Amino acid sequence: TWNLWWRRCSRGAVVDAREERRGARDGVHALRNLIINGADNRIGAGTAGAIKAVVEAMRAHTGSAGSGVQEQACGALRSLTGGIAENVIRAGKAGAVELVVETMRAHTDLPECDFVYVELQGRACGALRNLTSCNAENITRAVKAGAIEAVVRAMAEAFEICYLVVLERACGVLRNLTSSVAETVAENMTRARYAGAIEMVVSALDRDDIDENEEFQVTQACAALCNLTGGNEESITLAVVKCNAIEALVQAMRRYADSAEVQESACLTLFFFTRGNNRHAISRRARAVHAGAAVVAEAALRAHDSSTLVSEALDLLLQLRA
Repeated sequence: TWNLWWRRCSRGAVVDAREERRGARDGVHALRNLIINGADNRIGAGTAGAIKAVVEAMRAHTGSAGSGVQEQACGALRSLTGGIAENVIRAGKAGAVELVVETMRAHTDLPECDFVYVELQGRACGALRNLTSCNAENITRAVKAGAIEAVVRAMAEAFEICYLVVLERACGVLRNLTSSVAETVAENMTRARYAGAIEMVVSALDRDDIDENEEFQVTQACAALCNLTGGNEESITLAVVKCNAIEALVQAMRRYADSAEVQESACLTLFFFTRGNNRHAISRRARAVHAGAAVVAEAALRAHDSSTLVSEALDLLLQLRA
């Protein structure tokens, strides 16, 4: 099966460039179907050289003409690296991280086919989220390639047509790139702030068109906001004063009262926003209380028994009452 797929993906003796692109696209699509379910299939594909073949297909089919190949390749990379640390390492060494970012940067400003463009960006963000999960080397590769700016741009485009899949995956990427795993976390946070990441993440958190089934997006946004601000006074001020992040977090807790994940992530972010004894922190605590943070934290304690959530909610309540 793998040998057949390999020939379909990497064949070169074809009639013309269009047929070659079609062959590469169909080959990568076939791979996605083979590995979409089951860790064993993903591990087997990685061991057999699938990642190298996908990367080679991406290198061979660039630009707008190769968008179909790029989209399928990003989807395949997302599947190959989902929860498989060995494949994440293989992909990083093969150059997949830089190629995914290059794809995101190359496929911009296509008003005549907005949905096609945003669909590609969604697949790319999904691949990049997996590639940068708990892997410091890949985080460094991504940031150097311009991933932060590319992801923020993709979010802006997704907002225009309300394509929420991009927002959820993009928040996951920004969360990873500014996590403590990163070797240059402070520099990454600064770069993200200048790129407009904080504004985009708060907007993703505070959308009226998010339905009750989108709690994973909200959880990702809360976690990304926590990492993006990370105890940095300038970033927290931007989030709270300019973007009304405290109110957005409290509203998210109200809207997703049944989700322990949302409650936990929002409580933690609010805790970091209101920590400290300087006048700014005191002002933020008062703002949080006025927004109803204490009320929703108490409600979370009554509704959930998760030990982590209970700890986060109690810490927030103690701080708000200080």
